[in-house]
Amino acid sequence: MMKEFEIGDRSNDGVIEILAKDSLCYQVRSVSRGATGVRTISRRLLDEWVLALESNPDKSGGEIRDLLSGRSEIDKFEYGYFATLQKMASMALGKEPMTRVVRSSSQIDKLQLITYGAPGTGKSHKIDELTNETNSIRVTFHPDTDYAAFVGAYKPTMGEQERYGLDAAGTTHKIEAKEKTIVYSFAPQAFLKAYVEAWKRYTDTSLQGDAKIYYLVIEEINRGNCAQIFGDLFQLLDRADNGFSAYAISPDDDIQKFLETDKNYKLVDIPLSDDIKKQTESGEKVIAIAADIKAGKKLVLPPNFYIWATMNTSDQSLFPMDSAFKRRWDWKYVTIKDAGKGWKIKLGDCEVDWWKFLVAINTVVKDVTSSADKQMGYFFVKAKDSVIDAEMFVNKVAFYLWNDVFKDCELDGDAFKITREGGEVDVLAFQDFFKEDGTINEEVLKNFLTTLVPPSETAPGEPEAGLVAGGEA
Repeated sequence: MMKEFEIGDRSNDGVIEILAKDSLCYQVRSVSRGATGVRTISRRLLDEWVLALESNPDKSGGEIRDLLSGRSEIDKFEYGYFATLQKMASMALGKEPMTRVVRSSSQIDKLQLITYGAPGTGKSHKIDELTNETNSIRVTFHPDTDYAAFVGAYKPTMGEQERYGLDAAGTTHKIEAKEKTIVYSFAPQAFLKAYVEAWKRYTDTSLQGDAKIYYLVIEEINRGNCAQIFGDLFQLLDRADNGFSAYAISPDDDIQKFLETDKNYKLVDIPLSDDIKKQTESGEKVIAIAADIKAGKKLVLPPNFYIWATMNTSDQSLFPMDSAFKRRWDWKYVTIKDAGKGWKIKLGDCEVDWWKFLVAINTVVKDVTSSADKQMGYFFVKAKDSVIDAEMFVNKVAFYLWNDVFKDCELDGDAFKITREGGEVDVLAFQDFFKEDGTINEEVLKNFLTTLVPPSETAPGEPEAGLVAGGEA
């Protein structure tokens, strides 16, 4: 064949996209008259089609089909896909511009994903690579986050209301000037905003492929009480094989009225068809579910609604998640690794490689805590012009280590020893990094760093198993 298609190849207009391939055929997502279908296209027939189109560049897909009809050994049912074949042949010959969509397995399969790892491993950055301001909404959980703050609730706002008075005859009439007063209106929050946007994108036939996806990104998911925050939405996280929520829930009257009437968020005008398969064979039930969703009487997550979250392993004890909640998510561990930035901890003329320091200190963290949860990732701090100065190191790195990690641990090793006046050897304390005037004691800091990472040490490669927390990259 003149052109070998790769998974992710697609036409510029998104009408054709290669989903999978083997030695005999391609699996192709094709859009025709607004409907999306998956076709299996044999390589042999496509080869014939490419050659026929190359020899007859002005012929349409229907004419190529007629030309090849009866001449090919390929099953004739594939000729019903002549529009797909014509498009792919044009792409193969370079007549049809095409692009490449690179998807990770997370993007394809993981509708609900929690990315977790040590602080500074770049968990949010990985999500940022696939999301932007137009296809996502972001929220951060904290101890005071509740259902109302996540979904929505009535809130007081300044508004105007009609004023009435009595005329000379004692008749009530409307006064032209309106009175400013406090009024209560429903204020949607991150979940409802993302929910409505996902449904609108799902039903928008002008959007194809990844353009339909909408992400609800939850930062620091374990810093809030998930059972309280999600409430009955927990039921929606059970997804059927087709990506819809397997079970619908009935929202309270406030949410239902909001979804039915709000001019910016109402769903009643979206062209929601009857293709919502509520795991039932009853056509009447399917239609009723679609109508109830549009009216806001039922909540169902569509298959283009992705909920992705981040979690720091160092904070996982703030609000423990129950097992029922956990099993409704896919989990992806982000390993601690050298980002290759070449960052240095710099103290005057002394430089210590940041990655070497991390390898050494993370070994200590694991040894003294018997856990990898509180290790540090490469981006725990952000160097300025590739330099981590003394003040940044002490006030961010050392402060975290002594106050969060080593607080209840017994420290051993030369790096954690200091010689007091009179020659007494003592355990290094956080306050030892400061002089009496509050400035950084660079001599103490230099001794700590160069003892932990000797200047003669060669640059390490990837840490051996067990040195830093392992997991799926």
